[in-house]
Amino acid sequence: MNDVLATAFQQHASACPREGKGCPSAEAIAAATRGAGDADTLAALSNCTRCAAIAQIELGLQTQGSTHAKMDGRRRFPRHWALAASVLLALGAGTIVTLLRPPGADEVLRGGAGALYPDIGSELASSPSEFRWTIAAGAICRVDVRRPTGERVWRSDGVRGGRATVDSPLPSGDYLWTVSCAADELGPFHFRVK
Repeated sequence: MNDVLATAFQQHASACPREGKGCPSAEAIAAATRGAGDADTLAALSNCTRCAAIAQIELGLQTQGSTHAKMDGRRRFPRHWALAASVLLALGAGTIVTLLRPPGADEVLRGGAGALYPDIGSELASSPSEFRWTIAAGAICRVDVRRPTGERVWRSDGVRGGRATVDSPLPSGDYLWTVSCAADELGPFHFRVK
């Protein structure tokens, strides 16, 4: 479309019957449409219909050119931002899902030991009053406490919420404790009562 307007501009500029007799050149008319025209050029535009038509065509060329430039800018600009926004959205969603997901047995065994009590390898001054662990909400779990020889010393009832209260104190010695929750088993975790 831009070539059609440019051709029409050249045809009207060369066909102006008054050109050379008081009409400004096509370049002067183009400059006037961009705000750089002198008083004589502006006066000719108001007196000559052909010069006014040339000015209209030039304004159309300028408008179409700036519209294409804006549209090209708009086409490229959102694609880059849309891609960046998509990546950030995916990373953010993955982070939120990871943070909100309750840890399961794998997370506890692989390094979530901070949620364990008694902690792995801990030495306690007295018998623990409870055992704590992290597991999916609502899971029913059972805690077994054994001597290193395998002798069971204490076993909890099925409990929810990752906490079992010990009903009788454990004597001094080394222990291994495990948590069984349906198909998941955590441990064995070693601790010592002094």
